Amino acid sequence: MSLDNVLAVAGAAKGELWILAVGLVVAVVFMALASTYIAKLLTRYHWITWIGLAVVFYVSLEMIWSGAHQVGCAFVPKNACDAGALKTLAALVFLK
Repeated sequence: MSLDNVLAVAGAAKGELWILAVGLVVAVVFMALASTYIAKLLTRYHWITWIGLAVVFYVSLEMIWSGAHQVGCAFVPKNACDAGALKTLAALVFLK
């Protein structure tokens, strides 16, 4: 189980502990049972790895975006935070 799998499951869980636990168990079992087959598929069809990379990249960007909004809400007025991530980040920039 690699770090990108853990990050992908954590990002998809969005704070739900039971989804995180089930996702990690399913991923570990799936990798244990199907690792040889998956390795052969990845060797034969290289484009599958790019799809996996795209999914991990999307989830990581979404985690960064929503995390920045959560952190930003601690430092700006509630009305700016309620307006959304862009308004929160803009308010943080203007505070400097």
